[in-house]
Amino acid sequence: MERAEPHAPAVPVPARPAGTVRAEGYGPSRVPVAVVTRSCRLNWEAPLFTAPLARPIVVTVAGAPPAALAEGGPTLNAQLAAAGLLDELCLSLSPRLVGGPARRILDGPGPRPGPQRLCSVCEQDGFLFLRYRPG
Repeated sequence: MERAEPHAPAVPVPARPAGTVRAEGYGPSRVPVAVVTRSCRLNWEAPLFTAPLARPIVVTVAGAPPAALAEGGPTLNAQLAAAGLLDELCLSLSPRLVGGPARRILDGPGPRPGPQRLCSVCEQDGFLFLRYRPG
């Protein structure tokens, strides 16, 4: 496995409530790990998801709870928040000052999410990468 791993596009890993990923406590991986699950009942706070060296891939069935990574602008973000679909916010801050008519993270009608709690902070070359969850 060590020799083949750098050339493999993904390492399939079955995952269920008592599955291999949780039982063996998978951590960060150098290659994408495909996690197969029917229910999406995964430990999203596990290092495999919170500190990946390569972003994991979650494969599921049509009836699983919906989950998506939305890299949208303020209008899409506001629509997701109004629909109650915003369960995590990843925010990047640049060490550069830029002016202009920029809108806020959420720009649109509808209810706003409540307070958020900071889950992780990463810094590289003066850039901050922040991860928030409802709190």
